[in-house]
Amino acid sequence: MNTRISNDIKRMLRIAKKYKINLAAIRLTPHLNAQLPAWYHIAAEHKTMQGATTRCLVQKHKIATVADLLKTSNRIRNAETEQHQPSPYCRCRDCNSDRLLNCLNPHACATEASVRLQKITPKLNPLTRPPLHDNLSLTPTRKARNSIAKKRNEDITFNPSVTSKTNLAECFRIFTNPDKISNLPATRHLTCPQVGDLPTITVATHYFIKVARTTMSLGWR
Repeated sequence: MNTRISNDIKRMLRIAKKYKINLAAIRLTPHLNAQLPAWYHIAAEHKTMQGATTRCLVQKHKIATVADLLKTSNRIRNAETEQHQPSPYCRCRDCNSDRLLNCLNPHACATEASVRLQKITPKLNPLTRPPLHDNLSLTPTRKARNSIAKKRNEDITFNPSVTSKTNLAECFRIFTNPDKISNLPATRHLTCPQVGDLPTITVATHYFIKVARTTMSLGWR
């Protein structure tokens, strides 16, 4: 396997380092997170690439992206539905398919893929559960109105959504400070109405109703 990096790529990496280009999106969709590289992940706890299972994942399973890790480890995360057994001799569908790749221990490779997924920080981990939605994001209709308003140079409705959804290219920023890039997912906390204010409103309403009835019974106008 040729592991040498071409001069063009080296030059690109030097320029990226010089101008401090980093993956600095506030939030990514699970789909984009799955497109990140499986090896030397930018936001994963370091784990060496030594060992028989790692070599097997690279050379036989052809693991290249986080999506590949998700696919290979699916039998571990959903063992009950996939009918997987924690054994080198498991005969589930995925393990049988891996043996066709000359994998000697499909369960060990699936376990290794699962471990590497768990080492990815929550912000860039496609397995991170999204928080409760606060329903403040714009609907497709409002987004369409914003597009028309922009063309007419009119007021637009602010969209609080910060999730990058299109492609990884839009997730890179220039002139960044790597020390200030957080690996924690950005969330908008779900807010609830102030229930404590409701009794005060109710009491005031009853008070005014009582005063009105008293006024009418006395014949006051």
